[in-house]
Amino acid sequence: MVDTPWLEDEDEEPRELVVRIPPGVYGVDAAWTEAPYEFMGKCFSGREVAATRLCVREGTVAVWAMGLAVGDDIERLRQGDEVGFNTDPSTGSFGDAAACPALTAPFRTFWEQRRTAPGTLVSRATESLGDGEFELVRDEAQGADLITFSATEGLSVAWLGRTEDGELSSIVVMGHMGMEALA
Repeated sequence: MVDTPWLEDEDEEPRELVVRIPPGVYGVDAAWTEAPYEFMGKCFSGREVAATRLCVREGTVAVWAMGLAVGDDIERLRQGDEVGFNTDPSTGSFGDAAACPALTAPFRTFWEQRRTAPGTLVSRATESLGDGEFELVRDEAQGADLITFSATEGLSVAWLGRTEDGELSSIVVMGHMGMEALA
């Protein structure tokens, strides 16, 4: 799945990509942008994740295609349309769709605790990676992981990178930047 980990309830269907990836260990890379910015008259140094890549196999990407999900209706897409997942908390994730309820449970529990005890400091049962930029959830019983990453608030699109021979090489998620950033 490539979706937000903040699914509302355990029965909500995650955005499961049509393309299947065999079980295994895969690397995740992040592309960062860093630039100063001004907000309300104060200067800040800004650092953000611009794109995140799930590395499926080695190989130069020859072709990029939008990652369609189960249930996406390609007949309704027009030139320039993008499909993806929506996120209010600006967080996306790569995870095993079959283990979605268990992998997203720490996020649902976090929200429930925040709703029932507003103003209380609540932590999530996740492992922090990359100086807190990413979170990892493991489900040992199912042998599944979920890793979170920064995503643009609103629509985030998954792009499939394929090698010359058509093999899936990587999945890249970015916000509203579009394919121009991958060129």
